[in-house]
Amino acid sequence: SALNQSLRDLEVVVSDDGSTDGTRQILAGIADPRLRVHFHAANVGVWANWATALRMARGRYIVFLGDDDELTLNFIFQLSSFLDSSPDVSVAFSDLRMVSIAGELLHKISAPHRADNRHPPMDVIMAILGSRIFFGAAMFRREQCLTIWEQCSPDGLVADWGLILRLAQLPGFVAASVPDAEYIKTSHSSQLGSTQGGDVLRLLAELCERLAHQGPDGDLSRLLRAESLLYRIGYCRHLARIGDITGCRSRLWSLVQQRPASLLAWSQFLQSVFCPWRVAAAPDSNS
Repeated sequence: SALNQSLRDLEVVVSDDGSTDGTRQILAGIADPRLRVHFHAANVGVWANWATALRMARGRYIVFLGDDDELTLNFIFQLSSFLDSSPDVSVAFSDLRMVSIAGELLHKISAPHRADNRHPPMDVIMAILGSRIFFGAAMFRREQCLTIWEQCSPDGLVADWGLILRLAQLPGFVAASVPDAEYIKTSHSSQLGSTQGGDVLRLLAELCERLAHQGPDGDLSRLLRAESLLYRIGYCRHLARIGDITGCRSRLWSLVQQRPASLLAWSQFLQSVFCPWRVAAAPDSNS
């Protein structure tokens, strides 16, 4: 879908993270000078793999395309044309179509920042924390990403969230969305969000806490601390669900000690002591 874009003037950079699924052989059969490939000898992890591709990229704009996702035919043309005509916009978002492994439509998410508006940083931060925008369904200015990408290294699996949250705090940051542009994301049980969901919650909690401490105290710091609390509780619920009620209770007690005024932390801890099945039955998201 990347090589078949209606806009032909582009490059496709593939960074293969030590895969064993035949990717090397498939790429060897593609004779297209726009394709550039790097193979890691062993698995280096999400952040390092994305960093390799980002450093190899030479274009003005970049899109992070997962190997199980697709771009609609005019995706690159629509977003790059919009950014060309909108120098004040740092990131252009598209709508998201979620499909099953068989290609069946599951649901659609409309990006909240329409092209005829300009939205301030807090709007974008609220949207990413509320899962109303997706990292892949976006086009970034490469130089801005390179400026802060190294700061995302401790974020690991959630470096995508880390990138947008940090971009949104740059001076002059503005985002918008492009009507009719659409990114197709495949939902399946083998993707990282499914196989490592507990680690994702833990890392999101750490990311929000880290950014809350790094920034000046204010509405953003308070929001990030509140989100961190929700993600930490979500991780504790995940532990209870997989049978580690002792670990769940221990982490909730630590959370109570850190935030003794939080009624939510206290209620979750007391439930883990007196009715742990209720903690295990609760959803492990931040909603």
